Amino acid sequence: MRIRLTYWRCQIAGWGVYSAIGIVSAAQEIGWGLSAIAGYLLFFLYSIALTDLFRREIKRRDWLADWHGKMSRRQSARLKEVLSL
Repeated sequence: MRIRLTYWRCQIAGWGVYSAIGIVSAAQEIGWGLSAIAGYLLFFLYSIALTDLFRREIKRRDWLADWHGKMSRRQSARLKEVLSL
């Protein structure tokens, strides 16, 4: 229970700060407006929703179970391929 509460606090704090910085920047550029406020409020909500969706998918597929095994070898090989471009 405590881990779940910490997870949600971090989600809210992280995306909240990111959204606050965005709305302040937008207000400096274009001024305060309902569209900017609504846009960043929606951004805050769907960012949390998508992050949680990705987290649930990672846990459901158990992608972190074999982190030090063949998964990391495959990922490092692909990373080398991408970096060589």
